[in-house]
Amino acid sequence: WFLAKVNEDGAEKLIAIIDHNNNGRFNDKDDQLLIDYNNDSSFSPDEVVTHPQKTALKSGSQKLVFSWDVYPNTLRIGRKN
Repeated sequence: WFLAKVNEDGAEKLIAIIDHNNNGRFNDKDDQLLIDYNNDSSFSPDEVVTHPQKTALKSGSQKLVFSWDVYPNTLRIGRKN
């Protein structure tokens, strides 16, 4: 798994991507994206996003789309057009 911090409307949020089946690939359907929505610096079951490659986070009037490679070195977050 790897951990990232993003700034959403002035608040820092923790985001984690989990290789759920531990096969070293981060694009399987059972892999997970976790977003610390309640800012408690930990992740709870209701903060798990399934099918993470289709996830967008609302930030103000924009949607931020998450993207990463099968073997990620970075988590790319950008605007959805």
